[in-house]
Amino acid sequence: MKKLVLLTLVLSSMVLFSCKKKEDNSGKQTGTLSTVPAFSIPSMWGDTCTPKDYAGKPAIVEIWSMRCPHCRTQAKYLEELATKLDFAKYAIVSIHAGGGEKMKDQISAHFKNKKIQVCLDDGSYMKALKTLPKPLQVRGIPHLFLVNSKGEIEEVLRGARPADFLMKKLKSLK
Repeated sequence: MKKLVLLTLVLSSMVLFSCKKKEDNSGKQTGTLSTVPAFSIPSMWGDTCTPKDYAGKPAIVEIWSMRCPHCRTQAKYLEELATKLDFAKYAIVSIHAGGGEKMKDQISAHFKNKKIQVCLDDGSYMKALKTLPKPLQVRGIPHLFLVNSKGEIEEVLRGARPADFLMKKLKSLK
């Protein structure tokens, strides 16, 4: 009898918790669009990274880390994309998550094109990203925000994406 009661409780709990509304993890924005949180962090090129780096242009804003092999692959794809991209119309901002300016020498091995704004976050920007709606939050890296010319996040891409794919995505933004 105890086993039957226990089994009934377990099954009831499973049904109750499985009825929870499914979370949208597509990365596609619906309804009101969110903007990337404001930031002002050091740039690898000696100046400061801010949202002004992509104001008025469709952009890729990437979050990555040196310790991530897929992120280092993504850096190669962004370098390739930069050779084909009209930076008067589009922008690429690559934010290294954590380590700040002490990572500059290691990061410089992966980025040569100074048209890519490479930012050196000390961890403060990663905290600011937690204010985004859950489907947009960084849960893995590389994490790419596709931002329209109004500064609104239209889509989130997770994982390394080839240059040609990113070019198509950028051109689809307004």
